[in-house]
Amino acid sequence: MIERMRHGARPADDRTIRWAVALALALHAFAFTALSRLPQKEMPPLGDVDSIEVEILAGVPEKPKQALPAVEARQPKAEPQREDLTAPEKSTAERPALARRAPQTPPMVRAQKLYSAGILASPRSRQVRKGLTQLDPEERVVQLCNLEAMEQVHRWKPDFNPDFLVAYAFSGVRFSGETLKANGGAFRSRRKWFRIAYSCTATPDRNTIVGFDFKVGDAIPRDQWQELGLPIADIAAH
Repeated sequence: MIERMRHGARPADDRTIRWAVALALALHAFAFTALSRLPQKEMPPLGDVDSIEVEILAGVPEKPKQALPAVEARQPKAEPQREDLTAPEKSTAERPALARRAPQTPPMVRAQKLYSAGILASPRSRQVRKGLTQLDPEERVVQLCNLEAMEQVHRWKPDFNPDFLVAYAFSGVRFSGETLKANGGAFRSRRKWFRIAYSCTATPDRNTIVGFDFKVGDAIPRDQWQELGLPIADIAAH
């Protein structure tokens, strides 16, 4: 974590680094004891996709019979109905195949309730609150968003019990006004690392989180942990 903090998106003096490291560890340790867990809300099932009815016409209405010129009378009789019937069938059969080949990207989960402010309001968070005031505004937002992310992941799926999060494991974080986007983060849960991306919005003073969206990705192979600077899991699974 120290190396990740030192190679962040902005320079910091030794004092700021020491504060940030100590605060990050305190936030991670406190996230699991500050508040009682709320029961998980079940995600509403996806609605069934409306089926599309396709009507295949029996044939093309016959035109009034007319006398054919002598040249046409000598030609073999055409069968337009067979071609008209097969064309819609091929088009209909191809649609499911195209849908299966389309990439399936899981949607972002929008937080309906935010938890970081409540965790920090606990009397046991006094030292954490003091530490946050020692950080520059952007680093403070990163730590607040990491705390929010760990709690949101657990509330979303209790099988996850995050105890550590690195916002810039795969790529740097990016600020847009008061919104922080971390598209290459990683969190540790039960001695395994998983990818995470989130968008986190703070108040203008950058002291409180007011909006949060996230998406959990795949597990990160163990042979990549050291390369990515992810601490080896050394805390017993909760």
